[in-house]
Amino acid sequence: MNTKNQTILLIEDSPTDDEAFRSILGRDYRLLFSAGPKNVLEIVGYNDIDLVLLDNNTPGVDAGEICSNLSANPANHNTPIILMVKKEHECHLEYLPVGVVDYITKPLQPPIVATRLQSHLKLKRYRDLWDSPSMDSQWKIDALLAREWQRALRNQTPISLVLIDIDFFKEYEAQEGKSTGDKCLCLVGEVLRSCAKRDMDFIARHDTHAFDCLLPDTDADGARRVCKQMQEKVAQLNIPHPCSPAADRVTVSIGVATVRPTFKLDQDYLRYQAEVLLQKSRDCGHNQVRIGEG
Repeated sequence: MNTKNQTILLIEDSPTDDEAFRSILGRDYRLLFSAGPKNVLEIVGYNDIDLVLLDNNTPGVDAGEICSNLSANPANHNTPIILMVKKEHECHLEYLPVGVVDYITKPLQPPIVATRLQSHLKLKRYRDLWDSPSMDSQWKIDALLAREWQRALRNQTPISLVLIDIDFFKEYEAQEGKSTGDKCLCLVGEVLRSCAKRDMDFIARHDTHAFDCLLPDTDADGARRVCKQMQEKVAQLNIPHPCSPAADRVTVSIGVATVRPTFKLDQDYLRYQAEVLLQKSRDCGHNQVRIGEG
């Protein structure tokens, strides 16, 4: 795995530790340094950060605030934060919900630092690949659909596939620019993910402005509730969309197919039905949800 392109942001104020990190990590990773909170968000804004090392004892640094600011940015939702502490009992549990995934103690022990960071950076790369807006995401959800279809067939349980399209996104991006379009995609993607709450639910972006959501063991009523929440939460983002005939804000069109698998059908049937229903949603003026059960 190529690590040279991965970037680590170090937030601490010790020149000695700076040199230690350069010695431990400098040959394998790109390192960025910040001595305090003032330029952290600027650094994050202009760089793709793969991991943050945060010294909890840096004067003037509020670790909780920095963690919250980092995790609040949808672009950084996969970025792990590792806390540096002087003693093991300083591993603050209150930081776990805002992005801290691990801690290391000081003084630094190079083999332990290198091994722990390598593990977290490897997971980060895999998460980025998993979430990437490419045809890989389509492949992943199709692979999961095949697996869940067989499970539903064995257990005779329903399965729902949700196809979601951001209305008039090409017009939005042409008007607002690619950077604003990317931000819109991140915000909508995060909202959609928040609606698919169960561990078994899966959502992936598979095209420029389209998402697939797989809901195993979910009937039409359950899928309808999820989709209603998706539609409402996207609208609540209140992202202005001056080019949309459907609304004055960014909205989504949704097609949902629910099937109880039989040996006469396969997962392609489920996808076809969902695509037909998504097209009906578009044809009826967009900003619609169309659900079918078969």
